[in-house]
Amino acid sequence: MKKEPGWPFGNRPPHTRVWELWKTGRIMSCEMNEHPLGWEIRCYLRGDFHYSRVSRTRDGAEQEAEAKKQELIALGWTGRPPMPE
Repeated sequence: MKKEPGWPFGNRPPHTRVWELWKTGRIMSCEMNEHPLGWEIRCYLRGDFHYSRVSRTRDGAEQEAEAKKQELIALGWTGRPPMPE
């Protein structure tokens, strides 16, 4: 069984999807879940682990997720997939 970073025994709690962004056929998704040290956000690029940050509070994790989203939007990512003309 493939183990994820931060969950060596495979007992990962259920996560909440926070957002998804698209850019040139790629999808970046962000999720939030409980962590032994508080709350964690995890970002995945095309389903592969890309970024993680742990905050002591849920509010802190939500703020971190929003900051990461705004950073990606500034780099050209969009909140919806491109639509064919």
